[in-house]
Amino acid sequence: SFRFSDHHSFSDSDIRRITAAAERWSTAALGTTEKDAQRIIASKKMPPALRKRLFQIPITVDFLTPEEGDIFRAVLMDAVGPAS
Repeated sequence: SFRFSDHHSFSDSDIRRITAAAERWSTAALGTTEKDAQRIIASKKMPPALRKRLFQIPITVDFLTPEEGDIFRAVLMDAVGPAS
């Protein structure tokens, strides 16, 4: 198995290592977050066969109460400002 840090910039070497492992284990799948999947897909060295085995795991946020969600959104909007 491979582990990369969050926001990892996938190098050609990383893609080659992942591809070699996928070729070695024909039933292996590649799972990652949606945003990191975009970094992997953007690699020009990513073989089409490996793209078919890439699974994106969505990241969601749930709040315990509606009030917590309202507070979070208010703090976030205060920090980033309104959309222009």
